[in-house]
Amino acid sequence: METPVILFEEVQRSGRMKHKWFYGIIAIIFGLVLVFDYISSGSNQVFTAFLWCGLVVFVFLQVFFLYGFELITQVREDGIYVRFNPYQSSFNRFAWEEIEEIHIRKFNPFREYGYGVRMGPKGRGYTVPGDTGVYLVLRNQPPVMISTKCPEQIIEILKKMGRIK
Repeated sequence: METPVILFEEVQRSGRMKHKWFYGIIAIIFGLVLVFDYISSGSNQVFTAFLWCGLVVFVFLQVFFLYGFELITQVREDGIYVRFNPYQSSFNRFAWEEIEEIHIRKFNPFREYGYGVRMGPKGRGYTVPGDTGVYLVLRNQPPVMISTKCPEQIIEILKKMGRIK
């Protein structure tokens, strides 16, 4: 089976890594404390093990946050596809036949959906920081909100496809 053509793609990463220098300073402090502990003659083995574990966890989380959290939204010929890395290994497809209405609207992420892949009081949400999204009203499922930073581009593509007026 042939993969449908991607007409639009948006990749949004979580905004938590804006201050990478801060995390670098924390890593340097961890390293300096480890070196000082190693050099000092009266080192406590429990403290050293705790520091090493803390450094490993810190580095793992930084790599995870730096490369892991991203919301990928695609408009294809056969529907809208959404994937939230690292939680979803494959795309969720919302076929055009399942979608009754599509709206671009503002939303309150704290009251309605939260961040990430969530089920809220108003339906499912695939959200990263921001307050604008593509709102899908589905036939036999709860509505879906997909956050976007490019609402004008999505509107333009959907109008060209005849999916919204």
